[in-house]
Amino acid sequence: MSRVLAVLGALAMIVVAVVVRGAIDDDGDATDGRGRDPEGQVVCATELREVCPPGASIEDAATTADRLLTADGVDAWLTFEPWPAIVDDARVRAGLDPLFDEVEPLASSPLVAVGPSGTEETWAEIAGGDLRVGTRDLTGGLGALHLGALATGLVGSTDFATNDLTPAIRSRLDAIAEDAETSSAPVRQLLQSRAFFDVALSFSAEAEAALAAADPSRSAGLTVLYPAPMAEMVAVAAGDAALAGDAGRSLLAAGWIEPGPSNLPSAGVLTALRGLL
Repeated sequence: MSRVLAVLGALAMIVVAVVVRGAIDDDGDATDGRGRDPEGQVVCATELREVCPPGASIEDAATTADRLLTADGVDAWLTFEPWPAIVDDARVRAGLDPLFDEVEPLASSPLVAVGPSGTEETWAEIAGGDLRVGTRDLTGGLGALHLGALATGLVGSTDFATNDLTPAIRSRLDAIAEDAETSSAPVRQLLQSRAFFDVALSFSAEAEAALAAADPSRSAGLTVLYPAPMAEMVAVAAGDAALAGDAGRSLLAAGWIEPGPSNLPSAGVLTALRGLL
């Protein structure tokens, strides 16, 4: 009798295991294998990692853009202008559907340079060749925005087309890319030693926080410069903005400002500028 009960107990355990496994498999249709719902997939640009929703992927905006040129897309992309437009423009030219019908501006932070007080304070002067410049990769997510700001300074207008990039301007931009010191954290590197470069390109919220947190012996003599014409890094939620959570409010609390115009070249021009390097 005891053996019969043991067998029945074992069978019951097997049935329960099968039922539980089936339930897990059914739920598995709604996850990506890492406990995340693919219907709520969110990708954040590296510079926005501090306000990124839990469980989201984090990578450089240019890396995400390059993947989305042919991929099916994500539910929400926390990035900055004009990257969603760059993706959609390229997809349309390739005969594919655009991905981002809705792009919601969240907050802005001016593009800046950190350097000694009295340093040249226009993008044209920074691009002039007399300064050693530290910057992120100029074809990457944030670096491309700085490339656009430098081009705007050289052209002398915030509204220009690709055919306004004269051979002289193209040559100067190429020289900037060749001579600039590429760094993943140019402001932090400048604070470590002035021997690296003269000015570090960044954005206001990052630069102001870095100088405020630095030891006075490191930050002495350095200031945040706001080169003219003013250009801004505008953070946006592309796709389902609800998936971005409180990112907008968090950015404003972290020193960003209400979103305004970026004063940067169009998506098409920025794509052309990246192609020059």
